[in-house]
Amino acid sequence: MNFNEKIDLLKKRFSSDDFSVPQRNRKKILREIESNFITLPKDYYELNNTNNRFSNWWDNTNGSIIEIESSEIKTQLIEILSVNEKHWIACEFSNLILIYKASVHPIFELINYTKNNSNQFHIIQLKYKYMISLIIKDNKTMIKKCNKRN
Repeated sequence: MNFNEKIDLLKKRFSSDDFSVPQRNRKKILREIESNFITLPKDYYELNNTNNRFSNWWDNTNGSIIEIESSEIKTQLIEILSVNEKHWIACEFSNLILIYKASVHPIFELINYTKNNSNQFHIIQLKYKYMISLIIKDNKTMIKKCNKRN
């Protein structure tokens, strides 16, 4: 099953209120996330190669890192996330970040469905108060919590 088929499954399984793909303003949302959490080189937005935009967020954030077993992702995230809130969930590929709006349970499903396609995920509170980044490698997951930059 390819990535788009997995996303279609999530759209069928959850209501549009619980899981949706932002049709407009994708770049605006990504820029807002970057301006609040990501420390970028000065020439980042001036680069001619657009493949370098919206990528490598993990390396360009500050925050404390914890390492857990990948089987503990759900338990750990429930302790960190506000379960009653919606979040942005960004799946980072080598040169692209896809973003979705979701409640907590679809976020777990999305991570589970797509961790073979992307091993980096960023969960952002909708009002940009915090960002939780995950890197999943084999049976280990690194989690980094980033607070909004001043």
